[in-house]
Amino acid sequence: MALPCAVDLEFYQGDTFTTQVNITSIDGSAPPDISGYAVLSQIRYDIANKSPIVVSFTAVITGPQSIVISLSSAQTTLLCGTYVWDLQLSSAGTVTTIVAGNVKVMPEVSR
Repeated sequence: MALPCAVDLEFYQGDTFTTQVNITSIDGSAPPDISGYAVLSQIRYDIANKSPIVVSFTAVITGPQSIVISLSSAQTTLLCGTYVWDLQLSSAGTVTTIVAGNVKVMPEVSR
């Protein structure tokens, strides 16, 4: 089993954040069609943190191999500092973490 792809995120506190995650295959074969899969993506203080999540991304499958994740301005206003995140796909009882990394939220000036 492959480890998740390492992707760090950086955004500005108070801004709407949206990015697209595209599923590819490392061995050159056709990537799986993820239509019908469930998606879960969260930000936490650290990987071992069992306390409640800091925030959950809105995650939408937008094509056979693409997912858009987003946070509203209201959600990012509550964030400042460094965190960790990941994105998991699940289907038929199988959960696979496909992306994971650090999150850096830069403090806003204008309010």
